[in-house]
Amino acid sequence: MPYMDGLMLLREVRRRWPGMPFVAMSGCMNPPNDPGLDGFVPKPCTIQCLVATVDRALSREKENPLEPQTPEGLVPKQSMQ
Repeated sequence: MPYMDGLMLLREVRRRWPGMPFVAMSGCMNPPNDPGLDGFVPKPCTIQCLVATVDRALSREKENPLEPQTPEGLVPKQSMQ
């Protein structure tokens, strides 16, 4: 990403959409020590590892569902008709 790194992206996602699941993928084998991460997948990884990590992150989100929100800059689908 030209203007931010992954942790800056995580902070921005948390600011705009608190509670949205966030899984990081990196070639660094040590996961970032950030309480905002819901999962970490090292590169390279197997599809099974990726699916299991995303499943865990989404199951946490089901326990604490997000309020429906429209991200800034996006037009709701019904208004595009």
